[in-house]
Amino acid sequence: MVEKTARILLCVVFALTWSYIICKTWQGPTVERPLRVGAFNIQNLGNSKMSNKTVMDIVNKVLLRYDLVLVQEIVTLDETMMEDVLKNLNKLNKVKGSKYVMTISERLGRGNAKEQYAYIYRNDKFKLLGAHSYPDREDDFMRPPYIAHFSTPTLRHISSMIAIGIHTQPKNAANETSSLAQVYDYAAKKFKEKNAILMGDMNAGCANVRISDWNLIDIWRREEFTWLITHDIDTTQSLNCCPYDRIITAGDDMLDAVVDFSAQAYKFRDELGISSELGLAVSDHWPVEVLLKGGTSQQAKVNLKPSLCLTLEDIRQRTFPAQLRSQKTTFGFTIETTETSSELYASSEEGDTLLQNLQKLQAKYPQLISSEILDTLFYKVEHGALSDPSANDDLEKDTYTILIEFSFSDETTTLHYCTATTIN
Repeated sequence: MVEKTARILLCVVFALTWSYIICKTWQGPTVERPLRVGAFNIQNLGNSKMSNKTVMDIVNKVLLRYDLVLVQEIVTLDETMMEDVLKNLNKLNKVKGSKYVMTISERLGRGNAKEQYAYIYRNDKFKLLGAHSYPDREDDFMRPPYIAHFSTPTLRHISSMIAIGIHTQPKNAANETSSLAQVYDYAAKKFKEKNAILMGDMNAGCANVRISDWNLIDIWRREEFTWLITHDIDTTQSLNCCPYDRIITAGDDMLDAVVDFSAQAYKFRDELGISSELGLAVSDHWPVEVLLKGGTSQQAKVNLKPSLCLTLEDIRQRTFPAQLRSQKTTFGFTIETTETSSELYASSEEGDTLLQNLQKLQAKYPQLISSEILDTLFYKVEHGALSDPSANDDLEKDTYTILIEFSFSDETTTLHYCTATTIN
């Protein structure tokens, strides 16, 4: 007696001039991964903290997460300390062909309360085209924003972008945050680039910015700005839920480059399994972050049509219905029969319609398609087997296909259910 069993295979299909199944991830520079961009206020980053190996081990783990990160609240007077941070990151960096580099501002602030900003970034993902602090002639900022212009050779939608980093004075947070709109206007004109990401500890929440202030904040009111870290995201380790740290984008292409729902506060204490005491020794802030979509080669865009497929093979002996041998279609399926096999194929932009037709086909011809295959397929689909976390682009249209293969020599049925996806 043949053992009752079925085989399930999850594959990615790439169609060039014909279709074939590749059960592995696409390799090579044709496809670039999303890039993670973040901003981290490493509270009071001075000699004492930088000399604490336990704390800096955590800091390094967090910074290694990013392709580009704005570091704020650098208070050390020793210029070599940040260079040492960079050296340690590169010792820990395991990505071949990639090196961390840094651009750092001058000391900024009024009186003795001076800090520096630094952008630390992977040199294979971002290329620095220029950087300087904002010329704050009106003295709008306690610490003028640090502006950097990068080329972005591996991103989709954008070839360059501006980064504007800020750490506002808490008691003047509403005014400084509002003034970021004019900083963007300045940078966009200076670099002839509209695509920008504005990020940092804006202190833009809780008691620092009243509800009545928001209608007066230019960067909140103007339509070209999109706030990715919203009012409901807690970015601090305090008991209060305060969205102090923010990420804002400007430029249509910049917004298109953002991976949907990827903006968040990275709660490293929970992720790294450290104590609350050690977490607070690192910083009272969480980093905020967002993913930007990686690019694909033009050849891939033109020639590859990827689909994600679920394959179910029933190795029990099945029977091909005699009445189907002479038919060309049934229940929306096209039938092609040769001496060795028969195939039933259907496609639709409506997956539910396709599955309903499959149900009707199975009810009519249970000797061809077992109820176990149908039940398994529906279970897998309903529980996300064909969701694609690597797909970060919008499809021109949804396409679903079903291919049923019957082998006359083995007398077995194999079913493929596929959905279109994107390369990345």
